[in-house]
Amino acid sequence: MKPFLQTHRLALTPLSPIHIGCGEDFLPTNYVIVKDALYGFDPSQAIAGKMVDELQKLVDARSPNLLAIQKLFYKNAADIQPWAQVLVPVSSGVVSQYQQRIGQVAQNEGDGTKVINRLAIERHSYTGADQAAYIPGSSFKGCLRTAWLDHINAGHVPPDTVRENKSTANFEKELFRGDFQNSPLRLLKVADFMPAPGQELERRVLFAINHKKAQVLDRAGQERTGRGPTTRKECILHGQFRALVAEGVLGTLEAVQGKADPKELPHLEPQDWRTLAKYSNAYHLPRLLGELAMLERRNMGCERWRARLAALLKELEAPLQKGEMFLVRLGRFGGAESKTLSGKGVARIKILEGRSPEGRQQSSFHEQTKTIWLAAEQEDDRDHALPFGWAVVEINPGEPCTALQTWCAAQSANKTKLSALREELHTLRAAAMQKREEQRRLAEEQARTKQEQERAQKEREQAIAQMTEQGRRIEQLRQRCEEWHARMPPHGNYKHQAANHAQAGLFQDAHRLINQAVTEGWSTEDKATLAKMLEEWLPKVVALRGKELGKDERKKLQWAKLCNG
Repeated sequence: MKPFLQTHRLALTPLSPIHIGCGEDFLPTNYVIVKDALYGFDPSQAIAGKMVDELQKLVDARSPNLLAIQKLFYKNAADIQPWAQVLVPVSSGVVSQYQQRIGQVAQNEGDGTKVINRLAIERHSYTGADQAAYIPGSSFKGCLRTAWLDHINAGHVPPDTVRENKSTANFEKELFRGDFQNSPLRLLKVADFMPAPGQELERRVLFAINHKKAQVLDRAGQERTGRGPTTRKECILHGQFRALVAEGVLGTLEAVQGKADPKELPHLEPQDWRTLAKYSNAYHLPRLLGELAMLERRNMGCERWRARLAALLKELEAPLQKGEMFLVRLGRFGGAESKTLSGKGVARIKILEGRSPEGRQQSSFHEQTKTIWLAAEQEDDRDHALPFGWAVVEINPGEPCTALQTWCAAQSANKTKLSALREELHTLRAAAMQKREEQRRLAEEQARTKQEQERAQKEREQAIAQMTEQGRRIEQLRQRCEEWHARMPPHGNYKHQAANHAQAGLFQDAHRLINQAVTEGWSTEDKATLAKMLEEWLPKVVALRGKELGKDERKKLQWAKLCNG
């Protein structure tokens, strides 16, 4: 008897760029591009210092200015970069587009509304904790589901093809001879494909460009080169040998037959992994070969990649036929043909064809799509673009598959290594953390100094309030001397003042206060206090011949009257 559950190891090697969306986008408010890499960040952690105040003003405005926010982040990209949580290399075309359009208006509507360049980049599926890219096991299982259904159907046309709204769910239920409760897919369990231990999964932001599969001529007989909408997507790069790994379980019903209600058991049972692999290869290989032929016929896609992949498929012919590995297509940008069943008249793909004169959406049904999505470095470069989503998955891989490993080495040559960028980021972050710590210490020191100054000022004010009128005048002059001295080198560029009682300044103020002390009949104690203060502070702020008040300066100040009056 077969064991009820037997775990198998699976290793995935991308043959072309793979994008499986997660419903999230990188936006210019949570990423910056520096040189040739995207740095995704959390504003709450990356924004600090003066940038916080600038951002707060923009956010608090009556009408938040998204263009200004984009420009703010772009201007401060070097300060934001070290705090990035996500790092993805970017194609040169996307870099140029970002630099040209960031903070710019895409178009002006008739009512004056400005449409802003969102510059959105569709994210690949990622884990929540470390934000590592992965391939959901459900995507792989979906490929096997379609291939298995295709094998069962064997090209037969569904009985209700005359109805455009026919239910594919009911048709698939008939093929599997049961609904979800007793579907044979319940026996197939596949974990998510995660980066292989010790391997940095190479990713890149590429354009997704859309081109017609067949040549279309205008009235003058010239080929129409128009294309569909262009988007930007984070992709797992091709040419990474066994880059992602997972475990899969294929259950068997032998252990439960005769013990469970037959109505609750699948009517069909997958035999083994190799059988499923043969189903998958029989379904996907003709589609891949057909796509390569179409690309060659239309002179689209990278010629070198097409030739090398065709040679690789010949070398992998035996393991594919034996079911030792799966050929699969992942993600929705592989086209509807990779999600529909084979056979003439079986597939009915709805294609939108614009609107009627009455404004109604028009459509028709076809066996194939009319366009193909390609991953490209440049928005207008179809000559070096690659189709999305092709991969091989090895079952219980042992010794390296030499043909596949050699092919991968040729594909990955001269590509930007994510590990090198990450090492650079770690260096930048360490320096930024040290700088931020120094700024924190400086801010704390400045806060303490300010607090001490405020406390000292308060104490001085309290002391002045308790002084006599004469004492307050003396203290006020002393404070002016202290303030001037605080702005002299090394703290500032203030200079010593002239010892001229006819020129406005501290020396003149001292002369005036001495005259008041004499004419107003100050007490001996107050005069002595004034003399002591002037002897301490005037040499610090007035240019004297010596280090102390000399004979000439005392004569100008009428010092004798102060001391002997």
